[in-house]
Amino acid sequence: MTGADDLAAAKVLAEIAAEAGGEPMFEQPWHAQAFAMTMHLAKRGVFDWDEWVGAFIPEVREHPQAEGEDVNAAYFRQWLAALEKLLAARGLCTPDGIDDYAATWRRAYLNTAHGDPVEFSAGRRPVGEHGEHTHEHFHDPRSRERTPVAVSPRSGT
Repeated sequence: MTGADDLAAAKVLAEIAAEAGGEPMFEQPWHAQAFAMTMHLAKRGVFDWDEWVGAFIPEVREHPQAEGEDVNAAYFRQWLAALEKLLAARGLCTPDGIDDYAATWRRAYLNTAHGDPVEFSAGRRPVGEHGEHTHEHFHDPRSRERTPVAVSPRSGT
């Protein structure tokens, strides 16, 4: 994806928000981003809507909502997995590339003090090489969990 793709996805999100009267439509920022990127890629002709449905429906069937899982969390987990598989089938990404990118973002999050903006470059160094910070969490560099990290806005702003 390019910076132009990111800007186009942001435009899609702005249009959706305007249609909703400015009301939040997504529980997590990454839900909105995944949705907007899918809409943008379909508009751009990377895949058509029938292909999207053909990727999304099997993902929902094969990986249903888990017991205790929030319905929106399940839906967007399925959405993201379907998008990744569709893009991989087009040769636009690889599962290993996606895993590497997700792991870099996870390390960036773990290397960032609470309240500070998370920068991708912080994920290029191993977890723990970030000095002391004021939050507690479990660092497991072996984790292959691909759950997106939700980052809270800086408190007091």
